Amino acid sequence: MKSIMSINFKFFEKSPSELVNFVLNNSKCLDGFEICVNYINKYEIDYMFEIANLCKKNNLIFQVHGDSSKDIETQLKFLESLYSIYDILEYPINVVLHPITDNNHSLSTIKTIEYTSTITEKIDNNKIQITLENLNDDLDDDRLNKEDITPIVCNNEKLFFTYDIGHEIDEYGAITDLNKEMIPLIRNIHLHSKTTNYEAGFDHDPIREDDPKWKEILKGLLFLKNNHYDGTIVFEYNLYKCIGDTLDDKIKDYLKSMDFVSLRFK
Repeated sequence: MKSIMSINFKFFEKSPSELVNFVLNNSKCLDGFEICVNYINKYEIDYMFEIANLCKKNNLIFQVHGDSSKDIETQLKFLESLYSIYDILEYPINVVLHPITDNNHSLSTIKTIEYTSTITEKIDNNKIQITLENLNDDLDDDRLNKEDITPIVCNNEKLFFTYDIGHEIDEYGAITDLNKEMIPLIRNIHLHSKTTNYEAGFDHDPIREDDPKWKEILKGLLFLKNNHYDGTIVFEYNLYKCIGDTLDDKIKDYLKSMDFVSLRFK
């Protein structure tokens, strides 16, 4: 399994080359990046393209966390812009999307089916691979979980699954009860913990050795490994939840946690 670092605007004080070099010099296990950018921010888009080029140069994996709040036209324009990254990397670019969240599960499901079906019908699925992520409830939002999205993924042959173990453990605690049809459709894993300290954000804490959820997290990873999953595991941490006074210190703490977990399954 490949260990991927999740990055977003919080990291962008460093130039792409500074960030990649810093991370490679401070991690034993890093295999690539999953980047989240603002679709209409040119600086962030340019940053993403430079990260992709550096992934090619350093033999790293590149993938994207997309934004399903964007309308179809904006989403398609963004996804089609990734074709040039496919041409550089020569493998399908994994783009993670959240299900749509509406007033109730029924509306959320209908809108998610319409959204993902339209996208997968219009894009080049040989260049872009869409993976739908299971969510947990977020404050007052009742969001679609893995059981809710299972029929959506299974009934669209062009759609795959990002299994967020962190969401599953937090909300439901049942990591290994996946529908057997979903296991071969997993193309990506999200991994993080959660505490009751909301000062720096609601979710996505680094995993520590004394984490009360550590045994369940490890159980989930071993379950996937025993079911022949050998893909990407994205350490989806909130950088502001990492320890340190400086950006460098926080990134080092992020990587320390990532290496701690990775060395248990690599």
